[in-house]
Formats: sequence, structure tokens, C-alpha cells
Amino acid sequence: MLGLAFMAEYDSEPTKDKKVLLEDACLCFRASITLENKPVVGTPPVELTNQKWWRDWKMDESLKAQQQHQQQQQQQQQQQQALKGAASAAPAPPKGGAARGRATATKGPAAASPQKAANAPRGAAAAARGGRGRAAAKPMTPSRQPEKPAGKDAVPGTSTGTGQGGKSPTLPPAINPVSFAYRLALARALSRLDELSAEAQNYYNEVIKMAPGVHDAYMELADLLLKTNPLQAVDVYSKFPLKPLNSQTYDDAFITGEIVRLLMKYEKYDDKRLAPNLIAYGRVMGLASIDNYVNTLDRKMKNELLMKVYAGIHDKSIEDTELQAFFTFKHWI
Repeated sequence: MLGLAFMAEYDSEPTKDKKVLLEDACLCFRASITLENKPVVGTPPVELTNQKWWRDWKMDESLKAQQQHQQQQQQQQQQQQALKGAASAAPAPPKGGAARGRATATKGPAAASPQKAANAPRGAAAAARGGRGRAAAKPMTPSRQPEKPAGKDAVPGTSTGTGQGGKSPTLPPAINPVSFAYRLALARALSRLDELSAEAQNYYNEVIKMAPGVHDAYMELADLLLKTNPLQAVDVYSKFPLKPLNSQTYDDAFITGEIVRLLMKYEKYDDKRLAPNLIAYGRVMGLASIDNYVNTLDRKMKNELLMKVYAGIHDKSIEDTELQAFFTFKHWI
């Protein structure tokens, strides 16, 4: 997403001063390719940390951390000063009161009168002695009740006081997928930096291998080749896996139309790819779309090719009675 944002900003005003945006976009897409089949968490790749925006962000974060640290230190110093001031301002307790308190605390219970002690029966005294003995031997009550084992109503995954404290197992981090989109975006960015970039062509070819049904890769790669080797662009278009004639779309028709246009422009009338692509293009776009090509082939006396194309567009045999009459009218037979 970051690389696409850089490219969009560059495309809005493509100037030399903004080429740094394309360079950063390339770094972002390269980082995405580097991180394929790796965890989504971890150390940022060098392709990101070397970018200017990343360095600026890290500097801002460092300044914020320093400011927060300074503020915390100031608050701690203020709290310490406030505590010292409160301790020095507190009055000392009076000495007489403290002595009386200590005397009161050390005073024991009043001794029992001799008369009451004499009147106490021996059994009671023995019981008292026995009671004291039993009280001394009585075990202490534990301060914490032992944990009960989990019963049938225990919730699965909760702590039962056994094992490792009932901690749920840590799930492994997700893995970055492999995608042709990163390579397609990188090829686009490289081609904007240099229209003749061989690296951009290599990435377009990778996209074609990874996702043969993506029209954009064929169209954009062929557009690069048109400037240097137009017929090689025909080879690129011819790699596209066309659907059956009855299922082809306008996107498919663009590719077949480009093949026809280039072959006709460079007068490759005997190329085996011309007839099937003329048929496919005429099927989707209609006969009117190939009128100029038909007239050119008619002047070049390519009668057999024309009959094959017309029969294919109408999904009929060349020997069809109606088509034979039409071919005779056109002086193709």
C-alpha cells in the first residue's frame, strides 16, 4: 500500500524532482518480495529502514521519547522535594505522652485474688491445665485453602492450578503470502524510471508465469517492447491463454486486436497467427471492426485467408452455400 501511494503521488505530477517517490516505491515493493514466506512480525527490512521517511519518523520518535523521559525525571524530582518539605514541617510528639503510653502498654492483667484461687476445684484446675496443653498441640489453620481440582463444570482452557498455570498455547505468527502483485507493481515503477529497463521486463515475465490470466502484464510489457522490437510484442501477446471463441471478452479482444494490428502494420500477411486472431477479434467486435484489414488483404490478393476468416467469424464451413455465393461475389473464388 505504501509503494502504491508513492506511485500515485508521482503520477499526479510526474516531474524529475519527484523521482525519489518512485525510488522509494521500488524499495517498498522489493521489501514485500523479500518478506514473502516469512512471518508478518519481526525486524523491518533494510529496504524500508533506508528510506528518508523512515529515518525522519525514527528521529521524531527518539525526540518524543527523550521529552517524555525528561518530563518523568522532573515529576520525580518535584515529588521528592514535596516529600522532604512535608517531613521537615511535621511537629514532634510530646515526651510525656509517649512515656505514659509505654507504661500503659507494659501493664499486665490484674492478679487473681487468693480467695478465688483457693476456692477453685481441683478438677477445674486440671481441666484448665489440660485445656492449655491441648490448645498448644492444636495445628495451625492454613492461611490459604488448597486449590480444588477441576470438575466437570470446569471451562476448557481455564487455569486449574496444574501444569503451566493454564496458559493458552501461543499461536505462531502469520506468514506473508507470495503474490504476483508485488512484482507487477515493481515492474511498473521501474518502467517509469526507465522505459528500456531490462529489469522491468524480467518482472513482467515473472508475472506472466505466476498469473498467466492477468491481461495487464502482457499489455504493459508489449507496450515497452513496441519502442524497440514491435514484433517481439506480438510474441508476448501470443503467450496469453485465450478462452474459447464464444467466451472471449473485450479484454481478450484487446490482445487479439493488437496482434492483428501489428502483423498488418508490418505486412506479415502469411504469419500463421493472423487468421485465428482476426477471427477472434471479429467475433467479439463485429465485422465492421476489421473492414480496413479486409480491404488491405483484398488488395494483396489474400483470398484464401479472407475466406477462412469469414467462415470462422460466422462459425461455418468454407463450403457453406451462402458463404460460397458471397465469396463468388467478392471474386475470392
